[in-house]
Amino acid sequence: MGNKKVIGIFTTFNDFNPAYSLVSVVRDQLVAHVKRGYKPILFVLESFKGEVPEGVEVRAVVPQVILE
Repeated sequence: MGNKKVIGIFTTFNDFNPAYSLVSVVRDQLVAHVKRGYKPILFVLESFKGEVPEGVEVRAVVPQVILE
């Protein structure tokens, strides 16, 4: 097997607090992808602070948008 397939998950998370159910869902998806040999990339807000599961690349590239 050659290169790993890449999976991107785009979010508006600024942290990875498991108290929020959506964070738990995304964490489970990331872990499942790593276990199956994929290379997951998590796209988050530029202000993101937090730890993600091993094997997950974090790209803090989503700009903060202020809604008025």
